[in-house]
Amino acid sequence: MLERKEVLDYGLTFPGAYLDMPFRDENWVLLRYRKNKRSFALTY
Repeated sequence: MLERKEVLDYGLTFPGAYLDMPFRDENWVLLRYRKNKRSFALTY
């Protein structure tokens, strides 16, 4: 199992990927694709 930071760092290697925190709980972090804003990974 990967650490949370490793997953987020890997996700950011994809072109157009960015981090988003749309929820009140700051533990939830989403990886999204900039072009269509769809999420492809959610971490808690």
